[in-house]
Parts: sequence; C-alpha cells; structure tokens
Amino acid sequence: MRSKILFWILVILVFGALLSIGFLFYKTDIYKFMIIEGVAVLAIILFVILYYRLIKPYQIIADGMELLKEQDFSTRLRLISDSEANKLISIFNKMMDQLKDERLQVREKNHFLDLLIQASPQGVIILDFDDHITEINPSGLRLLDINNINEVKGKKLSDSGINIGRQLEMLKASEDVVIRSSGITMYRCIRSSFIDRGFSHPFILIEELTHELLEIEKKSYENIIRMMAHEVNNSVGAVSSTLNVISDILRQNDNNELADVLPAVDASFDRCRHLGYFISNFAEVVKIPEPSPAETDLNELARSVDALTRLECKHRNIDLK
Repeated sequence: MRSKILFWILVILVFGALLSIGFLFYKTDIYKFMIIEGVAVLAIILFVILYYRLIKPYQIIADGMELLKEQDFSTRLRLISDSEANKLISIFNKMMDQLKDERLQVREKNHFLDLLIQASPQGVIILDFDDHITEINPSGLRLLDINNINEVKGKKLSDSGINIGRQLEMLKASEDVVIRSSGITMYRCIRSSFIDRGFSHPFILIEELTHELLEIEKKSYENIIRMMAHEVNNSVGAVSSTLNVISDILRQNDNNELADVLPAVDASFDRCRHLGYFISNFAEVVKIPEPSPAETDLNELARSVDALTRLECKHRNIDLK
C-alpha cells in the first residue's frame, strides 16, 4: 500500500510540473506548449503501463503475503494481463497448493495418531517440557486406577497421587524398566519422546506384566515340583524295595532277637508308601488344566445341591427355597 501511494504521488508531481511548465508557454509560444502537453500525455501513458507492470503485480503479491500471514491456504491469486507477473502468481498459487496439501497431511497424521493413542492397549502418559502431565489415554487411566484425568492433569508424576508416580518420574530417556506396585501388579515402563513444532515432548509407555509374570512363575514352579517329585520317588522307591526285602527276610527267620525289628521295618515301609502317594498327588496339582467356562442351567444346579444337602438341612432346621 505504501508503494502504491508513493507511485501516485510521483504521478501527480510529474504531471503537475508538466502542466505548470506548459501554462508558462501557453501565451508566449504555442508550439512549445503543444510539445510539453504531448510529453505530459506520453508520461501519463508510461505511468499507466508502469502501474499495470509493476505496482499492480506488487500489490497482488502483497495481498498473497497477507493470506500466508493469516494461514489462509484455500484462496488463490487471480491472473492478470501481464505475462511476467502471471509467472510469479502461478508460482505463488502452486506454493499455496503445496502448503494446503502438507497441512492437510499433518492434520490427518495427527488425527490418526490421536486415534492410535486412544485405542492403544498400552498406557500412554504425555508430559510437557517441565514433566507435567498433559494427557493420559484410556488404557493408562485404567492401569493406574485414575477415575478422572482432571485429577492429575497439570501435576508432576510424584505429586499426582499415582501409586508408581515417583518411580515413573525417575525414569531416564529411553530407559526400559519393570516396576512393581504396592500389590502383586507389575508394569513395564518405557520413557521416550516425540518432536512437535521443533521441541521434544516426553511420554511414558506403560504395559501391565502381571499375567505374563504369573504364567512364568507358574511354569517355574511346575518344573521345580516335577523335579522334586522325580527325585523323591526315585529315593522312596529304592528305600521301599530295600525295606520290603528286609521284611521278607525277617519273616522267614525264626530268630527271636530280630522279631522286634519287623514292626519297625513294616512301619517304615508304610511311611515310604504314603510319602510316595503324597508326592504323586502333589505333582498332580500342576497338571490341573485351566478352567473352561461353559453355559449351565442354574435351576438344575440348585436342585442337585438341594438333593445332596436336604437331609443335613432338615437335621439343622434349615429350609431351602
């Protein structure tokens, strides 16, 4: 706008000067007056050409800069009669198209990322530059037992009341650790970061490992129990065989001095046999299959229980309905 005003001021000054000079020769020299007026007309024509070649394209580009400033990428500049100015306008419109496409792609990616975070089975805690909580996805709220995000939003992890908040705050960048809560629940926690507008935003991924660790512990106990049962049964089998042989020898021997030993041998043999049964039953515990839920008729189940307990309930004056 400033250049446009200066241009028109220049036009007025030049045209005014030519008119003034022409007025001086109007009465004295008519030929010079006509020449000066001709120069004035030519100057007007030149100024008009300069306006459409320079000032108007410049004004159009300035309007385009305002569109960029306001981030309006949907509006395009209109072509004019000047071919050179149209090249600049075409380049500007192409740049606006690219900016619009890139902005749309960024929005789509951000929207997809938001959906991915919300649907993730892992807990996600997003922090600001000062490690204050800015967002927690639904899985994170469930894992950390948080009823309302507003209860912890804007707070530091150690001040948020989260059970493992202090341990989470002590995590270092790219650190992957397993944290145990006050109960048996265990979490795998990873601290990382993403770039947003040129700045690094930290976030923490939380994954519950309780079920997986319990499965590992169960398999470890199964292996230990099987190994113990195997070793004990081997030893008990050997001792039982030896005691059985000794018992047969004592029964065939008529020596009265050894008659008192026979009951002790038989008792030891029985204890070994009971120990073998106990270890075998103990080993069977780890072979119990996982429960398999199935539909059942609750009325029939209640009737079967009633049939088993009817007499006992009658003796205790209990009436089941």
